[in-house]
Amino acid sequence: MDENEVVPLSRSLLDAWLVKHEFRSQQSSDNRCLLSFSYSENTDCELEYSIVVSEGEDAQLSVRGWSDKKFRSADRPSLLEVINEYHDGYRWPLIRIREQGRRINLDTSLDVDLSAGVSFALFDDLLTGFLDNTYSFWIFMSKKDV
Repeated sequence: MDENEVVPLSRSLLDAWLVKHEFRSQQSSDNRCLLSFSYSENTDCELEYSIVVSEGEDAQLSVRGWSDKKFRSADRPSLLEVINEYHDGYRWPLIRIREQGRRINLDTSLDVDLSAGVSFALFDDLLTGFLDNTYSFWIFMSKKDV
């Protein structure tokens, strides 16, 4: 495979990316690729990702990331402050607050329209960059008192 050749977005690109980085993944019943990373002292949490490759005319790469770390709903103002501080220095990843009852989870996401096609090199940069950026975000969060 020529890594710089632009091809239509397909699941085979994701499969090649998983092989290149030696990631073990699971396949969900709705065709999502699920990646899990065990606890790291650097991030003080476990990280999980859901990767969806939508093929065809509206081809899109969608990635969602989350951790096992939970916050109290009372910490919402502090969380917003810390997230804004992070975004003052870094644009990515997009971080969302998801409230479930009296608990808050933080999710990260990436959505890229690839209907014009994509090279494997760019696909690799997008996915690897997203994982690296979310890892850096959780390292940042682990150093904050929230």
